[in-house]
Amino acid sequence: DISSTVDYTPQVSSSRLIKVHKQSFALFPTNNKGTKRAVLIGINYGKVLKKSHEDVQKMKQYLTKTHNVSPKNITVLADDGKAHAPTKV
Repeated sequence: DISSTVDYTPQVSSSRLIKVHKQSFALFPTNNKGTKRAVLIGINYGKVLKKSHEDVQKMKQYLTKTHNVSPKNITVLADDGKAHAPTKV
C-alpha cells in the first residue's frame, strides 16, 4: 500500500474534475480499453517547493502497481537533473 510509505500529502491535478470528497474515485475510466498514459511533472523551483520529485516517483509507482500503467507509457518531466527537463523547447 503506497499510502503507508508517504509521510506527506502528494499533490494531484487533472484536466478533468475528480470528486475527491467521495470515498473513492477513478483516475482512469472503468471502461478504458485503450493504452493508459501519464505525464508526471515535478518542479521544485530551486528549493521553493519541497518533495515534488518524490511526489512524481510515488505517483509513478502508484500508477504502475495499482493501475497497471506500463512504465514506458509514463513520461516524467522534472528539474532534478535525472528526468527530461520541464522546459519550453
